[in-house]
Amino acid sequence: MASTFNSIAQITAEKETWKIRVRCERVWFKFMRSQPDVRTAMEICVLDEEGDKIQAIIPKWRISKLENIIKEGSFYVLENFEILPNNDEYAPTKHPYVLKFHECTSVRPSGIVNIPRYIFNFVNFSDLASNADYSLRVFDVIAEVYGMDELVKYDRDGRQMMRIKAHLRNL
Repeated sequence: MASTFNSIAQITAEKETWKIRVRCERVWFKFMRSQPDVRTAMEICVLDEEGDKIQAIIPKWRISKLENIIKEGSFYVLENFEILPNNDEYAPTKHPYVLKFHECTSVRPSGIVNIPRYIFNFVNFSDLASNADYSLRVFDVIAEVYGMDELVKYDRDGRQMMRIKAHLRNL
């Protein structure tokens, strides 16, 4: 019997019984500011066959079970997760919701599916200055690096950090 999968575009907060087949595009961890070696969550960005993306949050208590299973570029079937509004300060997708894994969430490896490794969200330089939404979202640009500022050291929550500003121009 063939399995029926939902698309990421169909996901709403109306139910939690979604079943999606996805490719993991990115994996990253969130850390405590006061204790930078303490992970608070594992987060992933997944995409489906239609090219839609959604972010998923794996709470601290589930990281040890899933960090060796979920890998960038691999395919999975995900089922039974909580649906939350996508109102995080850092929102890597445009989807209005994020997935939150819980104790009943199923993560099963899937065979190779026709899902690209990456989907890009290119933005024109002229749109960046005129649209405040771009300061809150992740996007892609094709640009030339024409300059770099000096390395700047600064203090954040008692920790010494460094940053460098790159200057880009449209190609």
